[in-house]
Parts: sequence; structure tokens; C-alpha cells
Amino acid sequence: MSDRSDVVETQDDDDRVTMGSTNVFRDFGVPDAEARQARILLAATIMDIVQDNGWSQKEAAERFRTDSVNISKILGGRVRGFSIDRLLQLVANVGYSIDMMISAAPSEGGTLRVAPVASMSRGSTGGWICLWDRTAS
Repeated sequence: MSDRSDVVETQDDDDRVTMGSTNVFRDFGVPDAEARQARILLAATIMDIVQDNGWSQKEAAERFRTDSVNISKILGGRVRGFSIDRLLQLVANVGYSIDMMISAAPSEGGTLRVAPVASMSRGSTGGWICLWDRTAS
């Protein structure tokens, strides 16, 4: 049996599953993992808004005040080239509020957490998704 709590072993020792964090980019050591995760979460929120409202790509582009090419990229999960600021602006363009809170961390470092609005609109409790935590040593 493994000493690591994040490794699950089956009866066949060749089958091991390692539990990841909430950020697959960080799990694989991808540079700028937190920013990539934030962009993906914002794109997922945009996807949910489009789906929840039943908008076509053309209608979504009009409502988000962008072009169909950008909406097509976002709905396809291709967010390279979109800044977090730009994605936040798109969400705000369709009437969603974006709340940010900055507070002192209890120790060195800090955390960045996002609560996707679209998941809460479906009645789930949503919850904060931690993008990075610099408080842990």
C-alpha cells in the first residue's frame, strides 16, 4: 500500500490512480497554470450562459459584443489569445456582475479563488474553486 494519500491502489498493483487538484494545468506543471485555469473557467461560464439562454453563435456574438469568430473559439474551449480581462468584459457585457475581493492573507502568499456564476444559476451551491494557494508551504 502506498504512503501517499493521493494515490489509490487497486488489487492489481499496476493500476494506480493519482488524485489531482482542481487545476489540471498545475498538476502537469504547465507554466502559468493559474491564469490558464482562470481562462478556462471563464470560457466555461460563457459556454453556460450561451447554452442556458439558447443563443446561436451569431446571437451570442451580438449579445457579448464581439464577433462570431471569437465566440466560436471560446465555445470550442480555445482561449489562447484571450486575456482574463477580455473574458471578464465579455461576461459583463451580457449583464453579469463580477465581484472581486482582496484581503490580507493570514500568512505569506495568498490565494486566488473563482466562483463561476453559471454553475450557481443552475441551482448548485457552486462553491469557490481555488486557482492558486500561496499560503501552503
